Amino acid sequence: MQLIYASDALPHLAYCDHAMPEPDLNLLFALDALLTEKNVTRAARSLHLSASAMSRTLTRLRAATG
Repeated sequence: MQLIYASDALPHLAYCDHAMPEPDLNLLFALDALLTEKNVTRAARSLHLSASAMSRTLTRLRAATG
């Protein structure tokens, strides 16, 4: 799994003072695993995370999406 950073994908936004906060695109991997596995524990296992780490990741995802 390759980590993706918004500043790599959109380098012109990295130096902009009024740009929106950089989204954590890695949260999409967690969402994809959850939708595929339909179970938090299995999704965590597929990403080689503990269930508590997956839970924290999903909390960040909920916060990011409002």
